[in-house]
Amino acid sequence: MITLVFSLQLIIVLAMIFIGAKVGSIGLGIYGMVGVFILVFFFGLEPGEVPIDVMLIIVSVITASSALQAAGGLDYMVNRAERFLKKHPSRITFYAPLTTWLFTLLAGTAHTCYALLPIISEIARREKVRPERPLSVATIAASLGITGSPVSAATAAVLSGSLLGSQGVGMADILLVTIPASFIAILVASLVQNYVGKPLEKDAEYLRRVSEGLNCEPEPACGETVLINPRAK
Repeated sequence: MITLVFSLQLIIVLAMIFIGAKVGSIGLGIYGMVGVFILVFFFGLEPGEVPIDVMLIIVSVITASSALQAAGGLDYMVNRAERFLKKHPSRITFYAPLTTWLFTLLAGTAHTCYALLPIISEIARREKVRPERPLSVATIAASLGITGSPVSAATAAVLSGSLLGSQGVGMADILLVTIPASFIAILVASLVQNYVGKPLEKDAEYLRRVSEGLNCEPEPACGETVLINPRAK
């Protein structure tokens, strides 16, 4: 009986996630609330405490990121990262993930990596590197950066009283583990991904698309033409 009830609860949770994802935008949050309503009032589950500390950290990170964008700081960071990556195009599979990881470490949110993805794709194509190699690791690396950022909501959750914080584990203890672990994981993933798939010059589908004019040469990166506010730094 317990297994049946648990299975029903799991189905409801997965169904709400699936429906919310299909609706998109605010729908994911709304159907999440619907799922919580069903679990609380129909299955009698006790809701947990509201994570006020985590919510305040999220608000702080969003506010800081907004200020960064408004001041031109994000454009400045993207411009510097683009210059660095273009100096080492042959190592794009390794340096691109480390760049998005560093962005997240500093900003506390993985959303900062979105501006870099078109640049990474363009550099990879010009270097005849399969774009999915650096892009796949770069997006995961940005998420790993959350675990090592001192201003991320994930770190705040770990430090909360219900987890490691009550056991005397501090911020430095957590970062001493998460930063080296994520750094090593990114290097290993980049090394593996560097050999996934055929090189573009040997890929039959890519060559066919080029011969039919379906693969146009990438346009110059937008970062080259964006005027950076001299006060943005």
